[in-house]
Amino acid sequence: MAHERSLTYLNSTLLASTAFALACVTSCGGEPPSAGTIPERTFLVEVAETRSEDIRVSIDAVGTVEASEEAMIQPQVDAVIAEILFNEGEDVKKGTLLVRLNDRKSAAKRALAAAALDSARAKLQLGEQRLARHKALVTERLISDEEFETIEAEYQEAEARVRESSAALDLADRELDEYQLRAPFDGTVGERLVDVGNYVTSGTTLTILMRTDPVEISFRAPGRYAGQIRVGTEVSIGPNAGNGSGTSKTSVSVEGAIDFIDPRVDPSTRMLRLRASVTNPDRLLLHGQFVQVSIIVAERAGQVVIPEEAILSAAGDNWVFVVKDGIAERRSVTLGERVPPTVEVLNGIAAGSTVVVGGQHRLHDGVSVKTVGSEQSPEGS
Repeated sequence: MAHERSLTYLNSTLLASTAFALACVTSCGGEPPSAGTIPERTFLVEVAETRSEDIRVSIDAVGTVEASEEAMIQPQVDAVIAEILFNEGEDVKKGTLLVRLNDRKSAAKRALAAAALDSARAKLQLGEQRLARHKALVTERLISDEEFETIEAEYQEAEARVRESSAALDLADRELDEYQLRAPFDGTVGERLVDVGNYVTSGTTLTILMRTDPVEISFRAPGRYAGQIRVGTEVSIGPNAGNGSGTSKTSVSVEGAIDFIDPRVDPSTRMLRLRASVTNPDRLLLHGQFVQVSIIVAERAGQVVIPEEAILSAAGDNWVFVVKDGIAERRSVTLGERVPPTVEVLNGIAAGSTVVVGGQHRLHDGVSVKTVGSEQSPEGS
């Protein structure tokens, strides 16, 4: 009996509570919910608007800056340094005299060769005059043919002496020129490695001359991209993290193009060796420096981009939630190039759509949503 009284009391309490709730709904002007229904929940989400953008598909690599031309300034003769005519780090033009060696012996040999040539030319002139006189005599039969042939042979010998002396003078000039070391191309002179008065031998490096505009960037890329890279393919050169802080000279990116592709892929690394030529008028890139290289293999105009945080993925599928008239709609998307902080969408969504970037993990297709805050573009998301 006690158990039956307890059930009766509980049923009475539930009935009273239900009646009270209905009375409150009615008094507040609302309609009582129908039997078996649950009020729909509205989710608060953050959103951003998609936009269109030109996309560059690139391959990233680390490259090394090299001077486009480099020459070690070395003498071809043994001598004492007489003059050093350059300043370290100076820009010089092709043909500029950099170092002069003591050339007194060579200059004396050159003077002897010049005197010998003058003597040979004088003898040739006399021989020419004598030959002209004897031509008339032999015509008039005043001298024998044998005598005229002798005179003619002497003239020819004098001609040979002139040619021989001229060659000797040219050789002396070349030897003398070896004592004057000139810039073989326009460039920048490096550190001075010798001093005036030093005795140097053939092959001693006196300084180094480099052309740093343009520069060459040597780098490697995976061999699987060989079919997408051509001579003339554009590259973008930027700072590399290994160069240190943001105060690096390479903080400004520059553009260039590939000018060499190795005809084979390294079989041990499966990497393809490449080289790009880059203009460097402001000396932003220094010989031996590491830089970041981006190879532009494709460009697509007007592609849709969305914030990376809008993407949801599972089992190889990617999707986003699009908000339209307060309803979240799930859209499968095909992704392209990642361009932080955005990602390219190849299909599945149009530019100007509103996508959920915060709170989407609680959503499912068709739920009601309410946006919070102001809508942001992908740059501000």
